[in-house]
Amino acid sequence: MASAGGAAGGAASGESSTKRYRLQKESELRVEVGWEAPLKLQLLSGTAEIFGTELPPAVSMIFPPGHKSAIFTWWGYGGTRWDCRGRLRC
Repeated sequence: MASAGGAAGGAASGESSTKRYRLQKESELRVEVGWEAPLKLQLLSGTAEIFGTELPPAVSMIFPPGHKSAIFTWWGYGGTRWDCRGRLRC
């Protein structure tokens, strides 16, 4: 399960701010990008993948408006951490 924190706390519908997520072992973060703007994600620690493709650490990834995806971690390493900036639809 993912837990949210950061400037605005949890992800409310249509919010735009930076949020930090921590994924535990064998869990996923489901992402639905709003239509207003792209979403920027950055892996801060641990390992994660999208549909089997390993994601690079400390690299900002931009997802276009309307994009849907699921980010999964097998290991977690005490919590895979993410920064998320943009509008999320939950």
